[in-house]
This record gives sequence, structure tokens and C-alpha cells, in this order.
Amino acid sequence: MARLWRYLFNRSNIFVFVLILFTLVNTYLSIHNNSTVNNQVKTLIRIEESSKDNFNAIRLVISDPTGHWTINNYKGPKLNLGHEIIADIKHSSFDENNKYTNYFLGKGLSGNAEIGYIYSIKVCDFQCRYINFISSTKRFVGDIFLQSACNSERWVTKFFATSVGCLDIANLSKGLLIGDVSFSPNAKELFRKTGINHIVAVSGFQVVLISSFLEWLLIKGRVSRRFRFIIIALFIIVFLTLVGPEPPILRSVLSIVISFMVMMIGRKVPLNKVLIYSALILLWWNPFLLLSISFQLSYLASFALINSFSIPLLFTKSSTDSDLLKNDVMLGEEKLLTWSGSISGYIIANFSIFFYTLPIIVSLNGYVSLWSILINMVLVTVVPLISLLNIFALLPFIGPYINIFPLIMESIILEFLNSHFLNYEPLKLSSFSIIEISVYYFILFTSNILLKYYFDFESSKDKDM
Repeated sequence: MARLWRYLFNRSNIFVFVLILFTLVNTYLSIHNNSTVNNQVKTLIRIEESSKDNFNAIRLVISDPTGHWTINNYKGPKLNLGHEIIADIKHSSFDENNKYTNYFLGKGLSGNAEIGYIYSIKVCDFQCRYINFISSTKRFVGDIFLQSACNSERWVTKFFATSVGCLDIANLSKGLLIGDVSFSPNAKELFRKTGINHIVAVSGFQVVLISSFLEWLLIKGRVSRRFRFIIIALFIIVFLTLVGPEPPILRSVLSIVISFMVMMIGRKVPLNKVLIYSALILLWWNPFLLLSISFQLSYLASFALINSFSIPLLFTKSSTDSDLLKNDVMLGEEKLLTWSGSISGYIIANFSIFFYTLPIIVSLNGYVSLWSILINMVLVTVVPLISLLNIFALLPFIGPYINIFPLIMESIILEFLNSHFLNYEPLKLSSFSIIEISVYYFILFTSNILLKYYFDFESSKDKDM
């Protein structure tokens, strides 16, 4: 009985319970607008982001001493990215009826702002130049993939993807590497219907994939562990700035940092503790992340794999010299790539992710694709190779030749999905009620713990014999 009690109330299970509880609360929770608007004040601001929406309206993200603010449909004088500006600013809270409010709060934005009279614009300093460097890098990467998919290697996309536009193929290449892309309406609908939105956009997987590859190169170069950590930490900082502070990216970045820090003092941290610590740090930094669908999906999917009763029995991690893998930092769906085991275990792992995230997916889309499990199982084994090839495609001289291979793979995937699933009608479901979600997770969570307890107990008996 004491053994069962420890299984029920260990830190990992308690954290999952709290996370699910907040997911339930989020079903009816909204951020109330207190309708207060600050008086216009003269202050120093910095332009951190500049983009255009679907209607070609300019959207800015600015920072000032009070926080980060968004300016929608900006129509004033042209403001250069990264520059510091002294201007009159009026702040207001987000509209509680806006469906994007939780998303903006989860990104660390405090509310809306308006720019009044502009007094002066300061000279571009180091931070300004760094912001411009990141923006230029994004454009450079996007231009390379756009050039290859729609111009120099257009014959590839024309031959293998007759019904898919070259822009979607180019955006898929960029999205898998650094994100920040916008697909066509048909492609967006296709990804939703097949349940692969998380695969066709940058995620925590890319952070771990590139970091692991970089570490492998450093190991082959006989670089000491301490310098490997410094180099990878610098890469993580640049990559995080490049792709943006999305919850799955932050989860993987913090997991790598925690793993290396613990490793430097000669200890090893279990996977579930790494995940818990990373979540606590993120929630301390921004409690509104609890309202983020991306945060909920990322951590529920990760815990689905960690707590799945089948995983400890059906999989054995492959041996490697990588400190990242030795310290169990491969979180979430990425860990599927480092396991060798039976096909049945691989299938059960994907089913585990599907069932843990099902209520959120239904609430988000209003339907669920029964094909999504099979499609995800196939793509999760191909995407790592495509992502690595896309990295090599950025190399000078040899890059254009290498880029032919990911272009072919991406064209075939999009053409197949577009031909077979564009007109596919997924299973439509109404959003679960609070009672239905509670019962669903209670059954799932309890069954998971009891089955894990049973199989671990049987496994320990076999070892004793």
C-alpha cells in the first residue's frame, strides 16, 4: 500500500494534476478588462517587432519601463526596427472578448499601446543592431528557401507537388527550421485536418536536434565538456532570439540548461524533474503561460510520454556519447527518436500523446482527426532528417545541391496530404464540458498510474526471481 501511495503522490503526478486542473479552469477562465486606460506619458520605447497582418496593416511590439506592448494597425511615421524612441505613449489593457488575448498574455505582452507625438529617435545602439541582425537572418533564411523552391529548383516542386504552391513548400522548410511563417489558407486547413500543426512549425524538437548535432561535432573535435556547455549555451541564446520565446522552445532550452548545469556538478537529473523545474521557472517568469494552449499541449504531451505505463517496458534508450541524451533532456515527442523498441511501443506512445491532449485539441479546433495518429507516427520519423538537411542547405557552395533532397521529401509529403486529406471531413465534436473533461482526465490519469504501478511491480518481481 505504501508503494502505491508513493506512486500516486510523487512530484511528477502532482504536477500533472495541477497542470490539468489549470487546463480545466482555463475552459471558463478569461482575463477581465478593468477598462482603465493610462494617461498619455512621455517615455523611452524600443521597437522590438514589426510585421504586417493579413490585411497589410502594420503591427508593432514595443518595450518601455512598464513592460511589452502591442500596437495594432499602426499608421504613424515609419519607425525602424530596434531603434529607441522618445514619444508620448498611452497604454490600455487587452480586450477580454478578443480571442487572441490569452495568446498575447502568454507571450509576455502587457496590453495595447498608442504612440502619440514623437520627440526624437536615438542612434542605433548595440541592442538595436542585434535586433536588426536577427531580422536580417530570418529574411536571409527565408529567401534561400524561397529561391530554391520557386526559382532555381522549381522543377523539383513542379514534378513532385503538382497541386501544391511553391510558397507553401518554401514556408515549410523555413517553418521547420526557425518558424515565423504564414501558410496559404488551404495549407492551414490541411494541417489542422491532419493534426500536424506542431510538426510543420518550429518546436522544442528543433532546439534539441540542433543542440545534439552541435554537441556531437564538439565531441568529435575533442572539445572539453565545460567549453561544450559554453558554446551550446551561446547557440541557444541566439536560436531563442531567432525563433522567439514560444513555450515549446523555452521548455527545451531550459531543459538543456538545467541538464548541463546539474551535469557540471557531477550529478544526473531525471527526466520528470527536468520537466517540472522548467515549467516552474517559466510560470515564475510569466504566470499567464498557464493560459497558453501551446504551453498546455507541450507539457501534457511530454508528461504523456513520461507517465505512459508502456514506455518504461517497451523502450530502451540507445547508447550515445551525448551528454544531452545521457541526462534525459530529450523531452516530449523528441524522445521517440532516441528509443529503440517494438513497433507496438511506438504506437502506444503516440496514442498516449493523442489521448492526453484530446480535450484541448477538440476545444481548439472543434473536431479531431482519426488519421492524425498514423500521420504523426510517419512524419515524426522523417522530420528530423528533413530538418537536418535544411540546416545543411544553408551552407555556401554545397547548400543548393543538398537542398534538393529536403525539397523532394517536403513536396512528396505535401502532395500526398493535399491529394488525400484536403476534402477529408474529420470527426466533429463539441467542446467538452467541465464535468466531461474532469471525468475524462480522472479516468485517464488514474488508469495510467495503476497500470504503471502494476507493470513496474511485475517487472520488479521478475528481477527478484
